[in-house]
Amino acid sequence: MGDVLHANGVATLSIGLRTAEEEARRAPPAGAAELVQRLRLVLEWLAVDAATRCLPVALIGVHEAAALCALAARQPGFEPIRSVVLLDGWVDLRDAEVAAWCQPTLCIAGRHGIARSGQPLAGARSLPPPHRLVKLPMQTQPRVCSGAFQAMACEVTSWLRLRMPSPREPAAPAVDELASAQ
Repeated sequence: MGDVLHANGVATLSIGLRTAEEEARRAPPAGAAELVQRLRLVLEWLAVDAATRCLPVALIGVHEAAALCALAARQPGFEPIRSVVLLDGWVDLRDAEVAAWCQPTLCIAGRHGIARSGQPLAGARSLPPPHRLVKLPMQTQPRVCSGAFQAMACEVTSWLRLRMPSPREPAAPAVDELASAQ
């Protein structure tokens, strides 16, 4: 997926949320509150570093990390994130949860090949704007169907292009900015 994103001008930074000690002990991931705090620290680091300070940031959570990213999307301190993308994870899409998301969020899921395994993002047929739900007609779990990651990457690229202009391109004014200018 990274290759498709990079080819379309999207830089990526993959972060592991377990500490070196947790990795060495093969410990399970920390609790949600601790992981959200670790994400917050990564955002602070990006804001301080001269090379990344001016870049727009999207949070992309894949599989198990999708639920954590959905949680972060409704927490204070994540305002610098311009968009959230949740890929093929089990995310709570009840109305109250989705209403609490502070950033436009794209949810993508494929079919699962295990009978009665549940479907990520199950129960939702659509999401209210500015969010979007995409259900791919191909298997993504437990074995990925050929082309699944490319299909996901194309959806992500299209989504991000609309929401995150390049730092070299001026952002289009928002509707409320146009209204206040008149």
